[in-house]
Amino acid sequence: TVTDTNLCDDYDTVQTVHVNANPIADAGTYAEMCGGESVIIGGSPTVTGGIPPWTYLWTPSSDLNCFDCANPTATPTTSSSYSVLVTDSNGCIDTSSMILQVHPNPTAIFSVDTPCLGFANNFSDQSLGLNVAWDWNFGDGGSDTLQNPSYTYLTDGSFIATLLVTSDSGCTDTTSRTVIVYPIPNVDFSLANVCLYDSAYYYDNTQINSGNLDLWTWDFDDGNSSTIQNPVHLYDSSGTYNITLIVASDKSCVDTLSKTLIIHPIPVAEFTKQNICQYDTAFFTDMSTINLGNIIAWDWDFGDSTISSIQNPFNLYSAPGTYIVDLIVTSDSGCLDSINHQITIHPIPVAAFTTADVCVYETAVFTDQSTVLTGNIIGWDWNFGDNSISTLQNPTHKYNTYDTLVIELIVITDSGCVDTTYNGIIIHPQPEIWFVADTTKGCEPLCVQFADSSTIPGSYTIDSWNWDLGDGASSTTQSPSNCYYSVDLWQEGIYSISMIATSSVGCSDTMTHTNMITAWPVPIAEFTEGPNPATILFPYITFENLSQGGWQYYWDMDDGFTYITNSDSNYTHVYSNIDTTTYLVELITENLFGCLDTAYDSVIIKGDYILFVPNAFTPNNDGLNDNFFPQGIGFRDVQDFQFIIYDRWGDMIFKSTDIQKGWDGRANKGNDVAQQDVYIWLILTQDFKGRKHKYVGHVTLLR
Repeated sequence: TVTDTNLCDDYDTVQTVHVNANPIADAGTYAEMCGGESVIIGGSPTVTGGIPPWTYLWTPSSDLNCFDCANPTATPTTSSSYSVLVTDSNGCIDTSSMILQVHPNPTAIFSVDTPCLGFANNFSDQSLGLNVAWDWNFGDGGSDTLQNPSYTYLTDGSFIATLLVTSDSGCTDTTSRTVIVYPIPNVDFSLANVCLYDSAYYYDNTQINSGNLDLWTWDFDDGNSSTIQNPVHLYDSSGTYNITLIVASDKSCVDTLSKTLIIHPIPVAEFTKQNICQYDTAFFTDMSTINLGNIIAWDWDFGDSTISSIQNPFNLYSAPGTYIVDLIVTSDSGCLDSINHQITIHPIPVAAFTTADVCVYETAVFTDQSTVLTGNIIGWDWNFGDNSISTLQNPTHKYNTYDTLVIELIVITDSGCVDTTYNGIIIHPQPEIWFVADTTKGCEPLCVQFADSSTIPGSYTIDSWNWDLGDGASSTTQSPSNCYYSVDLWQEGIYSISMIATSSVGCSDTMTHTNMITAWPVPIAEFTEGPNPATILFPYITFENLSQGGWQYYWDMDDGFTYITNSDSNYTHVYSNIDTTTYLVELITENLFGCLDTAYDSVIIKGDYILFVPNAFTPNNDGLNDNFFPQGIGFRDVQDFQFIIYDRWGDMIFKSTDIQKGWDGRANKGNDVAQQDVYIWLILTQDFKGRKHKYVGHVTLLR
């Protein structure tokens, strides 16, 4: 039987001959294999019968590991037919053939993506052949039988993934490839809470197991971002921000981390101050605020090398000028703010003034000499020491009392700075003037003696006097005199007297007695008389009044008779006819002011003699006939006159040698009252020629 490779056979009749028993070769049965596999061919045993040993010859032998062994290993690549020629020791042979079906092997091929850790690796089968099974080994102990599995590695790194594919003929192929799982960046960053307006610094601390970091994406949570690895960012407002960092490796593997950043609010530094004057204490009041938290520290720099750390400090500047005061405030979050203000230390004015000692009631002049380095002096407050004040720059003041006083001047600048100074002033007393006149009214010439009685307090003295005597006359004596006259016969002269007294320090005062002196006019007394001379027996004299300026006239006839008239007409006077003599007639003319003028003229009564004696009188003090006395003319000398009264018993009860003195009706030297009776009188006289006369008579005294 001949069988071809297609297993077709044909039979032919062979002549049977008796031969030695041939060995029986057995090449094996039909076998299948997969390409690339090795299979042992030949029967088991390959030969039977015959006389061993046998020899084997296999054909074809190109893909056999041996061609003369009983069971060679065939490694065909395609289906093949193998024949063996078996020869025993007798040379008998036998052959046998077999068919070896070689199925094609699948070609295991797959692809896989290269994800980052944490993401699934997607395996894609790309094997060739009619495959019916897939066995995956992911290289980390994981496996799968899906044709296109997804697998997530738990760690990054390189893994050997193997795919075993099995075809529908049971043939397999396997392939392996390295699967890389890229590491995820281990994102980390550091930051520090900062204060508003301070830059926030971000420091990337991201690590990666392999590869390189390629991209950093920062989200600052305020609408801003950055791709710088270590950025710096400045926030516009305080608050809490969620900072996110996304880091990508050079394999595009990313990781994200968020952290909280606090932007602490900045305290708002502020303080109040006040421009002050030199030597005043400058007080500073902290007005700083903060939205959240507390301010815990204050750092002051007053601009004059002086510092402080208290909240509301004060400072005493030693010199005027402009200083920049800095304040730095620190919150409990360490945030700072600073502010500065300019403060002006205004110079203190130097108060000064001049004045001079004055006299009381005089004007004291005060001259301001105050100065200030900068600015202007705008106010002056004067206290003159006597409860009087002024706000003028250069005031004047009159003192009403003498004293030693302290003047105070307070000056104020346009910056409100004040200085005070004091100066003494002596208010010298003025003389306390007083003067009197020994007379103030009178008839001209009115000669007045003035008496100064001025005084001055203390140890001062009055050294000079200046008189205005009112009529144009003056004097510098202490107590002058002066005579004053009327204007005319009808108008009085009225004069005001002034006196200025000056002390030893030049203080003076004036005293004026207004209308102190009145000099009345004096009338002109003048008269004529006739006849003159006359006799005692006809002593009738007519007087013609020729006076001027008078209104009342006083006549003294020099014989004991006076008259007062208001007329300047003629007047006749009868003189006593008891004696011859010369009478000095006096006419006093008085005007309305009471001023008098006197005119005199002699009236001569020539010799003649006569005596007249009354015979009764009534001494009852009724003003009528109260005295009894004789009257007569031609008496020589009144001292030779004797007038004697006797009572009825001849006792002398009254005697007088004064012709003007009569008997008043009393006796015994006036000790007794004479009774109503008739009394005897005796008169002894001499006439103007020296002849003696004796007269006796009686008189009746009536009660």
